Amino acid sequence: MIKPLIQYFRDEGVPRLRKIIIAPESLVAVVVGGAFLKWGDKFFSQSPKIGDLATGLIAYTAIALGFCVAGLTISLTLPDQDFATKLACPKKENDPTNAYSDLLFVFSWTAISHWLALVVFWLDLIL
Repeated sequence: MIKPLIQYFRDEGVPRLRKIIIAPESLVAVVVGGAFLKWGDKFFSQSPKIGDLATGLIAYTAIALGFCVAGLTISLTLPDQDFATKLACPKKENDPTNAYSDLLFVFSWTAISHWLALVVFWLDLIL
């Protein structure tokens, strides 16, 4: 199982790493996370319990994981042949990715990250 994960990261993740890190969403996430670390006690009058947060996040993560797996399944099984062929053509001649592989990567990476979050939140409740 480790070998396919390494291959997935090498073949799909590494070519997109620069796009992921330099994206505006990454900057927003860092700024919001830093604001909560610095001024989090002023945003909340009472500290929420970790168990309460984990329970709510388990529900969110399970729903998001379901959407990701459903989107991945639909994008793999239902596209029109002409549309899939158009998406699979590279944008640039030397570009290792195309729109179809980008779509599949977004769904698969998001599903993997939500699955890992789900495991962590369950472990938090159990332990």
